[in-house]
Amino acid sequence: MIRRRRRLWVGLTTAALVGAGGSPDLGGKDELVVKFAVPAAWASPPQGGEGGEGGEGGEGGEGGEGGERAAAVMTDEALAAGLLAMEAHLRVAETLLQEGTADAAGAHLRHPLEEIFPRLHEPLEDRAPELEEQLEAALAVAHAAAEGGEVAAMRNAVSKARMQLEAALGTLFAERLGDPVFAGAVLARLLEDAARQYGSAVRDGRVVEVEEYQDAFGLLQAGRALWQRLSAADRLPAPVAADVDAALADLAEALPGPRPPAAAMVPGRVRALVSRIRLALSELG
Repeated sequence: MIRRRRRLWVGLTTAALVGAGGSPDLGGKDELVVKFAVPAAWASPPQGGEGGEGGEGGEGGEGGEGGERAAAVMTDEALAAGLLAMEAHLRVAETLLQEGTADAAGAHLRHPLEEIFPRLHEPLEDRAPELEEQLEAALAVAHAAAEGGEVAAMRNAVSKARMQLEAALGTLFAERLGDPVFAGAVLARLLEDAARQYGSAVRDGRVVEVEEYQDAFGLLQAGRALWQRLSAADRLPAPVAADVDAALADLAEALPGPRPPAAAMVPGRVRALVSRIRLALSELG
């Protein structure tokens, strides 16, 4: 049986979270680990179906075992997509900081810990407990930096959190992300999430929810980076590569940057492009 650290999700102030060393005190392995307050629905994936960004839902179990059962059934594709979805938020935060919009960047620094990590911490703990602790610590520092609002601290936190995400992806999936079938499945998840976020952002031909638009932009950027690495390995059939490249280029017209364009692409068109990519990827096996 896997020995788990007991977790107590409680609210913390930034001052309590970040000590003099600039990193959260996560305590010893046998101690209670104090976290941010999150709704119970975030603490384990929802019953049945898929979760939110990059994640996968799982069935609940008897006697309070739903979270552990969900950890056991989360696929590698879902976990890799979840890690890349967190990286997508950090990409957006980094770009917004470069543009001088720290307030907007702060939202994307908070989202990985608040919205995505609670679904992933048990699957990560099952596979690589030390990596899980290190990643959680880096995301907590990023969250605290967003609360503090100091641009230098936010930039430093983004860099360190992205390094931890890259370490997690490299340790768990370095070889598999070079496999066209596996990487294609992860890419499809990211793009489906991007299409959902875009659909939530657009109304009557205009982007009315900027944060959701930015979520979609980050997910597309993370997906394109994954696809570029796969393409560079020269393991893709030429027709598949051409179809996906063309559809990704069209998606980039809908999501040209973190600032929404004046006129939005019809969400149905975005969904159709993602479906076209899924169809092309299905040829990989």
